[in-house]
Order: sequence, then C-alpha cells, then structure tokens
Amino acid sequence: MRIILAALAVALAAVPAVAYGEIVTEYDDRTYIFAGDGPVSVLDATPPNQPVLVAKIPGIADGIADMQVASVDGHRYLFAVTVNDDLHIVDVTEPYKPAAVSVLEDVVSNAQGVPLADLEVIHTGSGVHALLASPDKIQIVDVSDPEDPRLAGVASHWAFYALKDLLELEQYDVGDRTYILAAGPSSVQVADFTNPLGPYPTSVIRHGQYGFDAVTDLVDVEISRSGSGTFALIVGADAVQVADVTDERYPKPVAVLRGDDYGFDGIIDADVISEGDSSYALILDGAGVHIVDISDPASPAPLQRYSIMESADPGMISGVKSGDRLWVVTTGAKIHVADITDPLAPVPAYLQAGMTLFGPTGVDTAVIDGRLYSVVASSAGNTVDIIDFTDPYNIEHVSSVSGGKHEYAGLYGPNDVKIASVADRTYALVPNARGSTLSILDITDPSTPVPVSVTGGIDTMFVPTSAAFAVVDSVPYALVSSFYCNCILAFDIADPQLPELVISMHDGQYGFEGLLGPLEMDTVVIDGSTYLLVASYYDEALQIIDITDIRRPVQAAALLASWTVDSGLNSIEHSRPLQPGRDGIYDIGGIMDIRAAEIGGGTYAVAVGAYTERITIIDISDPYSPALASSTVPDMAGFTGPTGDKRVDIVGAWERIYAVVTTNANNAVHIIDITNPSLPLAVSTVVSTEGEYEALSGPVDISAISTGAGTFAVVVNSIGDSLQVIDMSDPPSPTPGDSIVKG
Repeated sequence: MRIILAALAVALAAVPAVAYGEIVTEYDDRTYIFAGDGPVSVLDATPPNQPVLVAKIPGIADGIADMQVASVDGHRYLFAVTVNDDLHIVDVTEPYKPAAVSVLEDVVSNAQGVPLADLEVIHTGSGVHALLASPDKIQIVDVSDPEDPRLAGVASHWAFYALKDLLELEQYDVGDRTYILAAGPSSVQVADFTNPLGPYPTSVIRHGQYGFDAVTDLVDVEISRSGSGTFALIVGADAVQVADVTDERYPKPVAVLRGDDYGFDGIIDADVISEGDSSYALILDGAGVHIVDISDPASPAPLQRYSIMESADPGMISGVKSGDRLWVVTTGAKIHVADITDPLAPVPAYLQAGMTLFGPTGVDTAVIDGRLYSVVASSAGNTVDIIDFTDPYNIEHVSSVSGGKHEYAGLYGPNDVKIASVADRTYALVPNARGSTLSILDITDPSTPVPVSVTGGIDTMFVPTSAAFAVVDSVPYALVSSFYCNCILAFDIADPQLPELVISMHDGQYGFEGLLGPLEMDTVVIDGSTYLLVASYYDEALQIIDITDIRRPVQAAALLASWTVDSGLNSIEHSRPLQPGRDGIYDIGGIMDIRAAEIGGGTYAVAVGAYTERITIIDISDPYSPALASSTVPDMAGFTGPTGDKRVDIVGAWERIYAVVTTNANNAVHIIDITNPSLPLAVSTVVSTEGEYEALSGPVDISAISTGAGTFAVVVNSIGDSLQVIDMSDPPSPTPGDSIVKG
C-alpha cells in the first residue's frame, strides 16, 4: 500500500506532518521512498531500514493528496495530485536528479470539494493512463506522453452503479485484460479497463450478497495471486474478506479473516508480499502488524504478530523485497521497518546483530529478572547496546538498537541512558543530543528491546545531554537536561508510550540561578521530599531543586563558583566572586557530574569537574542549607590528583560507601572511600596498562552496582570504543573483569 511518511527526524524537518509516498523497487534493484507535501523528498531506502535523503523535488507548492511512481517508455515518472486538483508529472528516472515535466490543472473536477481518494497508473494496449478516484467518479488521464497529459474520459456512478464514496483503487490483470477494483465503504465495483477510453462494469461485490458476509467498513483492497487464480483481499475495519476474482463476472467468496479469530484491533491498512510460491498478507491494526500466510487463499494461516509503539501512529503499510530480504515498512508519525524474511520470526530493523559501541557516551546498570545488565548509549553509532555481565569475567552482548537521522527508534546522537522501572516493566530513558529528542525503550526483555516512544519537536529540548528518573506522588517522571536551552524538562511517563511534558525549568525562572549549561543530574529523596541535583557546566554550579510538587518546583539552593566557605570547611555562604588563592573557595571547576547517596544518616552529593583536581562532597541533608563536607586536593589522604573530564558514581560494599571516579586524561578509575564524607580516603586507582585494563581508553561514563555476587563498575570509553568491567568486590585490590570493543 502507499506509504505515509511523516516526521522523518531532524534532517527531514521540512517534511510536513502528513505526506504520501510510494516505495519503488525497480531502479537497478534499489528501493526508493518518495515522501513529502511540497517539496517531495526522495530517499534511497536500500535496504529499507537505512533510508538516505538523496534529493528534493521543488515546484509542488500545494499539499499532496496522493502520488505514485510508474514507468513510461523506459523512463520513471512521479505522478502527484495536489489537494488543489493539479496533476504534477516529474521525471525521476535518475532519483538523484528529478526534473519537472508537466502540470495538468484542475484535473479531478470534484464538485463536492472533497479531495482525491486514490491514484492508480495503469498500462494497457491503449497506452498509459492515470486513474484519479474522487467520491463518485474516476477521472481518466492519458499520460502516454508525460509532457502532454490529457483528460481522456470519466467513469461515474451513473454507469458504474457501485462507484459511491470511493476509497481505494486496485489494478489486476487476467490474461491480456486489465481490471480495476474500486472500493467504497461496503461494496467493491469490478470494472474492465482494458480500453481505458471505454471501461465498463463487470460485477459488484456487496455485503450480504452471494455469500459475501464481511464487506463492511472497508479501508483497503489488495490483490494476491496464486497458482489457482487471482484473489482480492477486501479489507474492513474488523475483518478481511478473501474473494476469487479470476472470473471478473462472477467473484466468489473463499475465506474470511475475522477479528475475533485473528485478534485484529481496528484494521488500518493492508498489503501483500510474495516470495516464490508463498504469499503473505500484511495487516496493520491499532496495535501492530499481523502476518498471515495466504499461499492457499481458501485456508489463510496466521503466522505472527508484532507490536508498534503507539506514538508512531502508523497509518499505512507496505511490503518490500530488497536483495534477498523481505521487509515491512509502516509509517505515520514515525517510520518502522521489520525484516520478515522469516515470517515466523519478524525482526524489527532497529535490532541489529553484533556489538556497536561506536563513540559510547553513557552507561547505566540494573538487575533485570535476576541478571546483571549494562545499557550503553553510543552517540557516534546512534545505538543502544545491552550487555549481560552477570558473569563479570565472561560478559555477553545481548542486543543492539540502531538509530540514525531517519530511523524509527529515534536514536540520533544518544548521549546518556537512565534505567527506570514503571508499572513492573523496565525502560531505558535515552536523551538524543543531535536529534533533540527523548527515546524510551522497553527493555523488560533485554534480548528484545522495544522502542515505545520518541518525544521531540519541543523548542526547549535542544541538545539534551542527560536523563534522570523520579517517582513523585506515585507518578513516574523522566527528567531531561537541555544543555543549550539552559533548562530541565519533566515528563510524566506513567504511560511510557505517551510521555507528557509537565514543566520546563529555566535558568533565571522560579528563582533558579544555576542552570546555565545543565550537563548531568541525579535525584534523591530526603525526609520524604524529592530533590533534583543538576550539575551545570557553564555556571560551574550545583543547582538543587525541590520537585516534591513537580509542577511547582522550588529552588532549594544554588552553589555557584562565587560561593565561598570558611576555613573550617563546614559552612557555605554567598559573599563575592571567585578569587584564586582565597582559602576554602567552593570551586568544582567546570562541573561535569553529580551523584547523591545516604551516608551515616545524612545525605551527601559528590561532584566532579573538568578543570580541577578536586572531588567535592557536599552535605545536603538540609537541601535548603547545604554545607561543604570536604574537598580533596592532590597529596591529601592519598589522592594523586585525578585530572581531565570526570564522571562519578556511588556504591556500597562491605558496609562502606565508595565513590568511583573516571578521569579521561589518564585513562584511570579512582576508588574513594567516602564512608566518612568529611575525610574521604583514596583506596585504589585502576590505570590502563599494557596487558591489563587495556579497554580503559578515554573513559567517559561509569556505573557501579553491588549485588550478592559482588560489587562491580562498568566503564565505557569513547577513544577505545569499548566497555570495561571492574570487579571491585575488594575495593583496595580491584581486578579487571571482561571487556569488549566495537564490532
């Protein structure tokens, strides 16, 4: 079926909210998608899961009602009808260099003012003709000479008595004759168009006549061929009637696919794809795609069903053969592609084989169904990888979700990942820095992650860098930092398929003073109230926000570079701009990360920065009156002065609390005992050396977890395109676990 393509991510921002297109497979064994509402975009979709924008067709200013690609005299042409009833013809023989050919104005001539219902281009012995269906007639345009299209005739309901409220046209051939199925709400007109200048009706398929008992609420009609003849799939909202139309005069019912038997949930569209002697009906409904074997049209057999995220709002479906693979493409608000080469085991195209880890930027860890998993976001590769490290010395790559500018998963520059639990399911919250979107993946089954929503198009979500998770008044929220908009966005994700933006918290708004360049976040509950901690890079600040009433957030405190502390390191007071050399200055130096933990009955935040060797611990037990607990410097308590970009996590082991800090400049991980926050102790340092921890090359994020099996840290590395597991069950003597690298 023709494909609606909408919102093909950032690079196709010019493509409007509703656009029509058709997949074409006859260009030197390549597949192309035509999409748009003026201008039309041309995408090379070989294979369909990796579309690339190759051209735009200007000159079609009005909205497009429908379009189709067909061949004429060895050339390929795009036929596009606008909502203003103009037929545009464009030579797309070379898809990279489309050329406008002609325009036939006011071609639909629809007195009711209702737009075109469908467009079909047919080839007969009389030439090439475009059939334009409006509610009660079919306009016939001779396009044998694309430079000089001419209105050739009309088939109306006066002669074709079933042409009422037309929805769909479908061509089929039997021998040397050409027929058209013209579907309305509860009937299908069969007509002979072998001579398009003199078409005539041959029969009508009506609900309740001649054994047809499922021809109601029609949405589509498709053709399938088998060794025994030609069959029509007459698609209604709740059932599919299969009819033998080999004899155009006497169509016969042969089977019905009923919703109660097949589990249809409001059918939207359908298509047919064939391979060898096998034919499959692809049926799109409100919940996903059904694959039905119709090789024997009299005995259709359901094979498989797969889901599509609700926010994708699928509207049309098409089966595509590309190379030796069979694909299904569904489109609407998002594009979804699945490989159905094995129709019993359809594989969403965003699930790719093998490890990617190309430019990893974020990692989080969790226990899912009793096993340890790390989830890694790779910005350069536009992927999210899931790794099982239950055995830290023999880790296993489980699955990989791929994205890109045009991909369904919405992963375009994923910069961070946060694992969250919502209604007994596990999700990965992924902010996409290049796409300026938030992707949510259901990872309840880590081997088969499912993208459930992609939220974008929000002016204030520009280059989101991190995600946090909080449950406030039993409602789960995803919090996203918008780096260049200097704000934090909060989304209600009680229904992860439909995130709802509830508030944007901006620097300078609601009294917030420290949200200039928010980079990383963490959430913490203190005395029953929920707080958001934000590390703001440009402000060199720690912003503490009370989000107990998340729709009315309150600044609890903002620790800026202009705050000072007394020599006792036990109080913070706002006094004057930062002055180098002044004793006790609060200075994290390009704050990069922040983590909070409960320690000894109090709550503390650990902050690390890019431009200082300090590791700063702040007592936030009273978030409205934070106090500096300690600020490490080189040679203090065994510290060697970790330098460069840093990330931090906090973990408990052996009744003690540890901060684990990565330093990018020297490829190291520092383990620090913070059980006494006022006197942190350097415990051990792991450094990349030849033969040991070689995967530690440019560490950019770390996630630590403690279970009954031990305590482990997972580090992702941007230079090495790698992941390293560290067994820190004995923190003074950590040992290298397994590691993996790109590919």
